[in-house]
Amino acid sequence: MNTLAVAYYPEHVAEAQWAHDLQRMLNGGVTAVRILEFAWGRLEPRDGEFTLDWVRRFMDLSRQMGMNVVPCTPTAAQPPWMIVHCPETTCHHAQTPGARRQYCFSSPRFREFGVRVTRQLIAVMASYDNVIGWQIDNELGFNFCQCAHCLQTYQEWLHARFHGDLDALNAAWGLVFWSAEYNDWGDIRFGMTAPEAKLAEKRFFSDLVIDFLRGFVDLLHAEHPGVPITTNFMANFEQIDYLQARQLVDVAAYDSYYNFHTLESLSMGNDLFRCLKRQPFWTLENGVDPDHPTGLIALLALKAWAHGEVLHTFFPWRAFNFGAEQVMGGLVDHADRTTRAYTASQQLQETYRQLPTLTMDDFTAQVAMVYSYENYWLHQSLPHYPEYFFVLESYYKSLNRLGLCIDVVGEAADFSSYKVVVFPPYPIINDGLADKIRAFVAAGGIVIAAPKSFTHTAYGNWQQMVHPAGLTDVFGASVREGHWAKNYLTNDSSCLGWDVLSATELAPPEMHAYPLRSDVPGLDGQHGAKVFEWLDADGAEVWATYTDGMYAGQAALTAHPYGQGWAIYLGCGLPEEALRALYRHVLQRAVVPMAPAVHADVEVVPLARHRIYLNHTAQSVREPKPEGTVVLGETDGSELVLPPYGCAVVETVLVS
Repeated sequence: MNTLAVAYYPEHVAEAQWAHDLQRMLNGGVTAVRILEFAWGRLEPRDGEFTLDWVRRFMDLSRQMGMNVVPCTPTAAQPPWMIVHCPETTCHHAQTPGARRQYCFSSPRFREFGVRVTRQLIAVMASYDNVIGWQIDNELGFNFCQCAHCLQTYQEWLHARFHGDLDALNAAWGLVFWSAEYNDWGDIRFGMTAPEAKLAEKRFFSDLVIDFLRGFVDLLHAEHPGVPITTNFMANFEQIDYLQARQLVDVAAYDSYYNFHTLESLSMGNDLFRCLKRQPFWTLENGVDPDHPTGLIALLALKAWAHGEVLHTFFPWRAFNFGAEQVMGGLVDHADRTTRAYTASQQLQETYRQLPTLTMDDFTAQVAMVYSYENYWLHQSLPHYPEYFFVLESYYKSLNRLGLCIDVVGEAADFSSYKVVVFPPYPIINDGLADKIRAFVAAGGIVIAAPKSFTHTAYGNWQQMVHPAGLTDVFGASVREGHWAKNYLTNDSSCLGWDVLSATELAPPEMHAYPLRSDVPGLDGQHGAKVFEWLDADGAEVWATYTDGMYAGQAALTAHPYGQGWAIYLGCGLPEEALRALYRHVLQRAVVPMAPAVHADVEVVPLARHRIYLNHTAQSVREPKPEGTVVLGETDGSELVLPPYGCAVVETVLVS
């Protein structure tokens, strides 16, 4: 059964309040607390002076009451003594206490302090059998520094990557452009205009954070063995390559805030984190903002469960009476009263008792979408490329609405277990990827490549060959030329930025949108939008052509039989309905079963033994009931009745 948890801050309240809080948590179905991620000032109020007796008392009480605990290393927020008296530990040598994420990842002194306080905590926590995991830091990223030590570390990182050959760096980055070639490693600086340099900086900072994470993972594994180690990643966050960082943690975990997502991007995040470790995942923060209906709070937890979650953490337990997050809701309000979120927690615990236990064998996806942090960074580095997260979401959304179990994977994944692999716009084609795609298609797989795919080298240069680079024989087509739609482009690199045009399904009136002619059911008469490529077919079937605009009469969509499979190249952006029509046509050809909902706001998650229905609306809806036994939910004859924000689970295969 899923575990419900809360983010709790025992240092925020009087010690006499702890037992009352823990008992209310247990009454509300909460059986675990996450603690201490911002408690460094209470743990070490002065340099080298530790006060951990209160932590021991809290741990004694939590064990006595049957509450499990996920302690955190407290490195995310430095105490004032460190910021003021040891400025070399802070980002850009900031000297104003009271914020979080102020530290410098490359600072040896900061790492020394962090290891020291973590060792003190380990010495306490190792005595308690109710510690179920460790969280390292909190939402790693954001605080990328450019101090002298960071710059030196960056220069050394580049020196190692280019094996001491500065001419190779100049050539790889194309620094002859605008007279930017370096003649000395010590001259290299952050903030260059060259997109290749921007991409390198993003790789460097990701590697720096991963190295920081590795140090604490190794420490905890050595000194508190047997306890799972994780950290709270974020689904819509691009600064760290989680496909690399996943190798360090024992459990994939992330923070999920509905206000920063759409319902589809939440599903995409869930699928990504399930696939990071090929294990059930945790969420370590789920916001319970006051504007969330009670039913929605519960539904979001059931949605995460349906995609593989086994621990669901509400943030926070109590609304904050002080500090920078006073607007956050909680399970308890500012006046110490339980809220609708508390009611949702109680309802969830009762619902969890009725749900089947899911294992990774239940997630038998035949379709994968390839996710890439490097391509995310390249979109941010190249002038006039759109915000990549919303591009990814648009390609996922149309798949999700066809009622599929979807894996969201990196390019290193084994493609052989899938029938269809989708590459959203995927500029970088790393060494070996072309051969991997060729082998997958030859063996009978189907690849769908979106516009602007396979155009750039790993350094971020435009490939000096016809595109898709190295794969024109597989796709039986090549790109003659292409352009973006007017008024579409953006360069917002913020993970929380909202690129309205990227998220828009249909082009605004002032944006180019060219009609299509196609024999693919549901695609004829639709419009290409956002980006357009003129395709030259060389053996491929032309599945769609432009009927207007500068590319009128030219191919916009091609499909090529190669070996036992097919390679499909989409040369233009499509609105959701049109993209869904293309997916449906391809999935039928691949004999992949689909279970789309009747209602657009109902998500269907088909698993090996169960089919799960999630109603994302405030209205009651009905869906046809599949063959099988209803485990959760109401029926009326041949229909499932889904109440507002309701969930139904149908066992579709008898379990022996």
